[in-house]
Amino acid sequence: MSRAFQRIVAAVENIAAAALLVVTVLSFSAVVARYVFNTGIPDAFDGARYLLGVVIFWGLASAYYRGDHITMDAVWALSPRRLRWVIDVLSNAIVTLGLAFLLWKFTEKVIDTWTANHGTIDLDLPVAGFYAFAWFGLVAAQVFGVIRLVRILRGRGDTPSEIPVQTAD
Repeated sequence: MSRAFQRIVAAVENIAAAALLVVTVLSFSAVVARYVFNTGIPDAFDGARYLLGVVIFWGLASAYYRGDHITMDAVWALSPRRLRWVIDVLSNAIVTLGLAFLLWKFTEKVIDTWTANHGTIDLDLPVAGFYAFAWFGLVAAQVFGVIRLVRILRGRGDTPSEIPVQTAD
């Protein structure tokens, strides 16, 4: 894998982590402001929930590329090597197609939100930017999904049998 692509993967992971940090700080600050200072932070709730969507889509890209998502591999573990490859191809193809459908429908949602010019409750900030930022994470997930599927088809995939097992010594 090229260094440039590894930097892109790291950037996707960092964006997801930074967005999660902002959600955490915003939520904590809103609670402190409410209970200590008896006031609220304008649009803290809206900001946190829209950023949580950003976290989910950008995190999805990272988890899917790395294969770190939760899997059920009882049948896979008991199968011969060739059947494992078939299971990997089918499962990744299904997920990639599902992501393609989600990307298509979410693209429509982003366009609708952009044209409707929806705003947040308190400050009436446009929410289309949050949707667009989340959309880019979903695009990254789709691209990573296709790359992962192609790697598996070529026999260079990161299937569980090829990931080194780390043991505690």
